[in-house]
Amino acid sequence: MKSRRYVKRREKMLFSQNFNRIVLIVICFFLGILAALADMLRVQGHFTITGEYCFQALFYACFAFVLFSLGDFLLNKKVYKKQNRNNSWFFSKNLKSFLLVSLIILLCWSPYLILLYPGVMWYDTSNQLLQWNGLPNLFTSGSITDHHPVFDTTVFGLFVDLGNMFGSGDLGIYLFCWVQSIITTCTLSYSLQYLQDMGASSRMCKIILLMYCFFPLFPLYASCMVKDAVFLPIIMLFSIACHRIVVTRGQCLISNRWMCLFILCSVLMALTKKTGLYTVVPVCILLMLAVVVKARIRLLLCVAVVCGLMIGIFPSVVFPAFNIQEGGKQELLAIPFQQSARVLRDHKNEVDPSYREVIEKILGDDVSERYNPYVADPVKGYVWDTAKDKYLDEYITHWISGFWQFPVTYIEAFLSVEFGWLALPTADECVDERLMPVYAQGTNHAFFEGHDEIGLMSSDSNNGQKIEKFINWIEHTPVGMVLFSKALWTTWMAVFVLYESFRRKINIRNVLAFSPYIITYCLLWVSPVSIGVEAMRYVVPQVFMLPFVVGTMVLFLRNQEDVNDVSYR
Repeated sequence: MKSRRYVKRREKMLFSQNFNRIVLIVICFFLGILAALADMLRVQGHFTITGEYCFQALFYACFAFVLFSLGDFLLNKKVYKKQNRNNSWFFSKNLKSFLLVSLIILLCWSPYLILLYPGVMWYDTSNQLLQWNGLPNLFTSGSITDHHPVFDTTVFGLFVDLGNMFGSGDLGIYLFCWVQSIITTCTLSYSLQYLQDMGASSRMCKIILLMYCFFPLFPLYASCMVKDAVFLPIIMLFSIACHRIVVTRGQCLISNRWMCLFILCSVLMALTKKTGLYTVVPVCILLMLAVVVKARIRLLLCVAVVCGLMIGIFPSVVFPAFNIQEGGKQELLAIPFQQSARVLRDHKNEVDPSYREVIEKILGDDVSERYNPYVADPVKGYVWDTAKDKYLDEYITHWISGFWQFPVTYIEAFLSVEFGWLALPTADECVDERLMPVYAQGTNHAFFEGHDEIGLMSSDSNNGQKIEKFINWIEHTPVGMVLFSKALWTTWMAVFVLYESFRRKINIRNVLAFSPYIITYCLLWVSPVSIGVEAMRYVVPQVFMLPFVVGTMVLFLRNQEDVNDVSYR
C-alpha cells in the first residue's frame, strides 16, 4: 500500500514539475517580449517588429529563465533549511538584540551620513519648505498645498525651524536625516526580529541584515529629507502588520490595543504619501478574504477611519481652517493626458474635432509640441486651474472613445511612460534610464530662490558628487547592471514572488500577506515617470519591502513542507 501511494505521489510530482516548467517558460517569454517592446519604444518611438527585437525578446526570456531557476534553486537548497534554535540569539525578540542590530545597521550607514553633511534634501522638499515659510514656490504664492503630503511638509518645516533656533536651518535638515535614519534602522531591526520570531532561520536573517547594511540604496534613500523617506518605515510596519493579520487569521485585530495601532499605522500611510490611501484601502479589502468574520468588521472600520479622515475631515475641515490648498487633479490624469497628447502629435488630422478641442482647452494649444513620451510633467504641468473642471466630463468621454479609434497609440503612450519597469539595462546610451540611481548632491541647500530666507546656506555638494560617481561606476559594471536593474527589482521580482507562491501551492490566504508589496507594485503603473532619479521615489518602497516579503514567503514554504512531510509519513 505504501509503495502504491509512493508511485502515485511520484507520478503526481513529475507531472507537477513538468507543468511548472512549462508555466515558467511562458512567463519568461512574456517578460522577454515586454522587455523587448520597452527597448523598441525607447529607441524607435513606436512598435516596429523586426528580427533584431525578436532576438532580443528571446535573449531576455532566456535570461529570465536563468534568474528564476537560480532563485528557485536558492529557495530549495540554501535559504529555508531548518535553523538550530541554539544559534538564533542574535535576532531574538528582546530589547538588547533589537538595539544591537539597530546599532549595527546605523554604523554601516553612518559613513554616508557623515560624508553627506549637512544632509540631503530634494527639489520637492525645497518647495515644501518655501510653503511652510509662506514664500513663493512652484505651486503657490506662499500657502501650503496638498500637492505634497501636508504631514511631511509640517515635519520638515519643524525640523528646519528647530535648526534655525540654533543658528542654521541646515542643522535642522542634518538632524532630521539622523532621526529618520535611526527610525528606519529600528524598523528594519524589528522586521528581522519578527522574522526570527515567526520561525525564520538565522542564516536567512543574516543575509537580509547584510543587505540592509551594505546595499547603498537603503542608507541613501532612508537618510534624506524627502517625503518618500518618511513613508519607508511606515510601509515596513504596515507590511509586518498585514503578515501578522494573515497568520493569525485576524485574531490579532480583536485586541483593541493592536487594532488602534493598526489604524494609526494605516492613517500614517495615507498621511506620509499621496498613494498611501490607495494602498491601505485595497490591502484591507483583500485581507478580509483571509480573516474571521469579526476581524473583517474591524478591517472595514480601519478603511472607514482612513477614508473619513483623508477624503472627508482633512479636505473639508482641516485644510480650510489652515488655508491649505488641495492638490490638483492633473496628478490623477497623468496617463490619460499623455495618451491624448500623443494622439494629437501622431494623428492630428484624424482625431475628432471635438476631442481635439477639449484636449486643447485643458492642456493648451501647444500640447503636442510639449509632449515628452517618457515624462508626464511637460504635458500635465504642476498646478491645476479649477476653471478647467467643467471640461473634464466631456474630456473623459472622448478619452474613452478615443481608445477604440487609436488603441495602438494609447498603448504606446502608456508603455513609453512606464517603460522603466520593463526595460533591462543594456550597454547603450539609455542604460542610465534602466538602472536605480542614487541622489546625494542634495547637500547643496542653496540651489533654489528663497533658501536664505529660511536659513539654508550650505552650497557644497562635492562629497555627494563623489558618492554618486562611485555608485554610478558600480552600476555600470556587468554585475552592477543586474544588481541595480530597475525592472528586475520591480516587475521581475514581483512576478517571481507570485510564481513561487502559486508554483509551490502556498495557501491563497497566505499569499494575501504580500498584498502591500503587490499593491505598491501595481501603483507603479500610474506613475508620471519611470526613468531617472525622480522615478526612484516610486521604486524605493519596493526595494525596502522585498527582503521581508521573500523572508515571509520562505516561512510559508517551509511550514508547508513540514505539513507535507507529516502527511506523507
